[in-house]
Amino acid sequence: MNTNSKVQEFRQDLLSGEWILVSANRTARPNHFKITHSQPTTNISQLVNPFLPIVNEESDSEEVVMVVRDGRGQGVVYNVLNKYPMVHLDYPRKSLSEGPYRGHSAYGSHEVFIYKDPNLPIRDFSLKKMGYMFEAFQKRSLELMHSDGIEYIFIFHNHGQDAGASIMHPHSQLIASPIIPDGIERMLIGAEKYYKAHKRSLFAVMLDYEREYKKRIIFENDDVIALCPYASRCAFEVEIIPKEHKPHFPFIVQSVRDSLAEAYKYVLQSYFRALGEVDYNMYLYTAPCNGKPYDYFRWFVRLSPKLSRLGGYETGADTDVCTVFPEQAAEVLRVH
Repeated sequence: MNTNSKVQEFRQDLLSGEWILVSANRTARPNHFKITHSQPTTNISQLVNPFLPIVNEESDSEEVVMVVRDGRGQGVVYNVLNKYPMVHLDYPRKSLSEGPYRGHSAYGSHEVFIYKDPNLPIRDFSLKKMGYMFEAFQKRSLELMHSDGIEYIFIFHNHGQDAGASIMHPHSQLIASPIIPDGIERMLIGAEKYYKAHKRSLFAVMLDYEREYKKRIIFENDDVIALCPYASRCAFEVEIIPKEHKPHFPFIVQSVRDSLAEAYKYVLQSYFRALGEVDYNMYLYTAPCNGKPYDYFRWFVRLSPKLSRLGGYETGADTDVCTVFPEQAAEVLRVH
């Protein structure tokens, strides 16, 4: 049995309290993870792209909620209602109960952000176009925050089949729900618990440490820092964290939005050069929109590449396994 701590370590996530197992082979090299071919995406969009009528503005459907346009008036991001929603604003807002069980109606909004060019991956967006993407996220979140009964707004992006993408045309999604998802709730509890115990935000403490030792930082500008988390849930995971302590992403100013776009593009380009055409998920975490104070929380973005499949330990013990040490991953992404 190899007990070398540089090969295997349990690490605890500071925010959620979850344990992560880092299990890396000393002989492995980062290029072992490089994807040398595009991941197939089995979907009808290879034959018929359902998004083209929307981005070509040939559709007069009521599903189009908002369009973000550039300075010339050209559409860049199209915000539409999902045709096959998991939640719906037309459903009644009510709690459910059955014996010892409780639930809630599937009230909410499931929406899609569609980008103009069907063949341009997000990593190749200009910084200006990347900024328009985050502007669309921000504007729509601000509108939904004022909807009665909405507790949480979750924005995410799936790139590639292994990450759950079912349509090749680049697009992101938003789900506004009447409940706070479990994963978010654990983060909120962890952030509040740390703040009460240490009288400081854990985000401030974490960034102070990371900026001093610089082992896991891959990018930094005036407003945000991109780093490989100490307890990464998967190989080459990256979080983009703002320097200013703001709980709600929808309330950021344009300069921070532009800085976020710069960091996001850097990370995606680094993924492509270091790992190839890797599938990944992006998650945008923000405080709930229920009117309660969340001064101990800070919005941030997480990117999780899909480089390995889940096994019995991950699914049965509900413990993530990371196959590359975050310090090594950061070194590789910085080089690229």
